[in-house]
Amino acid sequence: MYNNDNDSNSISAFEAKNRLGALLDRVEDGEELTITRHGVPVAVLVPIAKMKRKAVELILQSCSELRNSLKKNKVVFTQEELQQMKRDGQK
Repeated sequence: MYNNDNDSNSISAFEAKNRLGALLDRVEDGEELTITRHGVPVAVLVPIAKMKRKAVELILQSCSELRNSLKKNKVVFTQEELQQMKRDGQK
């Protein structure tokens, strides 16, 4: 296994190709693994559950930033406009 600066969570692309099954087992157990090419990180294997959490965190952060921007710029929507946006989003 390739160790980048003694990081046991880094592996070369060549080794990753040859040991994919074992790497997937480690990821299923909750590990994040970085795949490198010529010592440069190019990809990260992350458990699906962790990716879903990260996606939700990013969505919540974006919503918070949008809310703050709307407040700062004094943008106000009527109840009807909000309901229409909700209907449009459900299509």
